[in-house]
Amino acid sequence: MSPPPVHTVRVRDGDREIEVSGSAVFVRQVLDDLQNIWARLRGEAPQRPASIRMPEPPVREESLAAVAPDETGD
Repeated sequence: MSPPPVHTVRVRDGDREIEVSGSAVFVRQVLDDLQNIWARLRGEAPQRPASIRMPEPPVREESLAAVAPDETGD
């Protein structure tokens, strides 16, 4: 299985430049928060607090067994 593709985005604002590389989800998160990143680089207060949106953790079979009783009657 091949690794997921790496995406790269470079954005310039005057003499400042940001380059982001990583998964599509990571690059999208940075682009969503780009206004706050520029504000921090200019020394201004961000418009909204930064938030990292992590995907839900995968559900493991062991945790499902603890939640759902065995339906076989044993």
